[in-house]
Amino acid sequence: MLFRSVAQNHAAQALLRINERAQAKATLIRALGVTPDNHFALRTLFGLQVQDREFDEAQSTLALVQQHMSEPFFHSRSVMLASARLETERAVSELVKVCLTLKDEKYALKDAVKAMDDAKMNKSVDRQLKALSLSRQDLSPGVIEVCCERAVARKKWRVCQSILKFQPDASEQWKAAAVVYLNALGKHKSSWPLKRLIHSKRDALRRDAVVWGTVGYALSSIRDTRGCIRWLADWQKRPDAMPWMLMNLANALRSAGKVKEAAEVSRGALALRFDRTIPKHKVW
Repeated sequence: MLFRSVAQNHAAQALLRINERAQAKATLIRALGVTPDNHFALRTLFGLQVQDREFDEAQSTLALVQQHMSEPFFHSRSVMLASARLETERAVSELVKVCLTLKDEKYALKDAVKAMDDAKMNKSVDRQLKALSLSRQDLSPGVIEVCCERAVARKKWRVCQSILKFQPDASEQWKAAAVVYLNALGKHKSSWPLKRLIHSKRDALRRDAVVWGTVGYALSSIRDTRGCIRWLADWQKRPDAMPWMLMNLANALRSAGKVKEAAEVSRGALALRFDRTIPKHKVW
């Protein structure tokens, strides 16, 4: 039976490639008749039904999703259906449930958010994500990350600043906000907010390697060469450092004319876990 279900999945994919949507949906329905917990068939059939505005059929498929798939995924699909129906209150209610049940399935939240954005409900999304991020300290870091990503896209620095004040220092939620915020400050070369954050949260920023390294990136981006060198100076005491983190230090040292020290850093980076910056370190 499993083989038959998989074969029907492939058949549906082939039909979709030649734009035979009705036949593809019929094939997926047959696949679900064989194995109701066929996740591919559930995801694909529901998506097609919503796109084709077959809302009653989508509601029936959603009942199977609830039985056989994760809770966050079910709520994200409920958001998609409510958004397609332009039911803002229902969509917001289901979005909250996605956030409160989310663990590692960040894609479920992103799918829900995209559906609401497409339905012109983006203000409701931002308002709800911000409210949750500033009222609960038990959220998945993914919720905090998405909230901050949306805020920095509009240069709403205060949203991230407020979250960093509310969430416990160096918690997973705090780290998620810090990394998004620091990357945005570096990208936009926003010197003053960066210096203020380092001054107020220095100890918390140094506890986690990724956050520590992202501060180094941000300092490098605003061309604070001395600040970058000072911040990353303890790299040899950090076994969990990554080569990309040390790339910023090596570049800063070269800019300061400290070529020998930069070469030492690059040699140290070559002993760490591989990432895309290793070839650059090899040059030196």
